[in-house]
Amino acid sequence: MKILLKTSAPWIVLSVTAALCVVFGLSFGKERSTGTTYSSFGSLVSTFAAAQASLDKHLGSNPSAAVAATTGQEPAGGLTVYDQSPSEVTKTTATAPGARMRRAGRHRSSLKGAPARPPAPAPPDSPDKRNGAPSPIEGIPVAAPAAEPAVGPIEFTPDLIRDSFDGELSKFPLDLKIANERVSLRLEGLCRWRGHFILKVAVDNQTGGDFFVKELSAYDGSVYVTIKSYFRLLVEPGRTREGHLLFDAPAGAKVKITLKEDRENGRAMELPVRYPF
Repeated sequence: MKILLKTSAPWIVLSVTAALCVVFGLSFGKERSTGTTYSSFGSLVSTFAAAQASLDKHLGSNPSAAVAATTGQEPAGGLTVYDQSPSEVTKTTATAPGARMRRAGRHRSSLKGAPARPPAPAPPDSPDKRNGAPSPIEGIPVAAPAAEPAVGPIEFTPDLIRDSFDGELSKFPLDLKIANERVSLRLEGLCRWRGHFILKVAVDNQTGGDFFVKELSAYDGSVYVTIKSYFRLLVEPGRTREGHLLFDAPAGAKVKITLKEDRENGRAMELPVRYPF
């Protein structure tokens, strides 16, 4: 039996090998049925070779420059570095930090004699910065300017009219007087104020009784031009009261002042204002 196995072993191995070759040669599986092919690495190797050639051409034969270009760091001590400037190429040796500091000092000393470059002009401030308000571009909302309050009509108070007349430097002095039974009306001054006219008047009562004022007004002929009268209704005996008249007068007006009493006597006086309106 041992002799038979020894003599038939080569044939058994050969038969098994042939069967395996036949099995692997058959088209079983998706890849074999579709005929999948595999490309070689020749194109990939040629691409890397072209990139390496371009890099060598750009950096030249300086290995330290390649190291600086790829790592962004200076080479270690003992390597030769070529610093390129727009005008020349200067060869230096990076040996130690002290050598670099000495070279920087020599470079600064060589620049001392050069004319100083004028500083660049500062950019103009934006309107928001000039006004002290933050810019909306920076994400900070700008408050809207407060609306100006509406200006209403001027309230012509007695104090306002009196102070305006006293503070006016271009007053026109007047010295006109008319009397009726020891009661007199006198015009003392005239001024223009905010498109109107202010007239200062005085009423003197030298009678033994009270004088009550019914009307103290300004007329342009028969046209009533008085805006407001500022005068006391009572003038006591032996007293002189002053007041003001605010009125309008068109160009060429003939203004007259009318004073009327409010009692049974009913005294009345008219006095023209001698002023070229």
